[in-house]
Amino acid sequence: GLLQFPPPLGYPDAGWPRQVSWPKCSVLLFQKESLVAILKVVKLGAPVLRERASEIESHDLKKGRLKAFFEDLLETMDEYNGTGLAAPQVSTPLRVLLYMVQPERRSSGLTIPPTILVNPTFEVLDPAEIEDFEACLSVPFLAAKVPRPKKIRVRALDAVGQPLDFIA
Repeated sequence: GLLQFPPPLGYPDAGWPRQVSWPKCSVLLFQKESLVAILKVVKLGAPVLRERASEIESHDLKKGRLKAFFEDLLETMDEYNGTGLAAPQVSTPLRVLLYMVQPERRSSGLTIPPTILVNPTFEVLDPAEIEDFEACLSVPFLAAKVPRPKKIRVRALDAVGQPLDFIA
């Protein structure tokens, strides 16, 4: 069953501890009067990680049909202390990813707030490779140096269906 707890006296709704943990139960959170779920992150070997994910129609984004899922994705990434999470990693075969860059995790000092990319594509602009340590929530307890192109152009839709086009 669903247990609901009001925020403790003296706490504003957005500031009180939101996590409610019960063994072998779904974890539910309260956020501005709506429930947000921490989703289960699948591990390496799960079939959904090898299947081609489906594209999302921009009209679904414009109508807000995925807003709750995006909130769940953010809460899940935060719970697992990640900096990126794709929809297939939470058993949802859609072309969606969420990422952020925190200055304390990168020597560049670059900060990017949590950002949703829908139907992302990339084009290599500079094929010279740079290596950096990466980890994956679907492959726990493993980090390795991964080569990536030095510069790419990313095209995607944002969480509300607006086009994005940037160099990374």
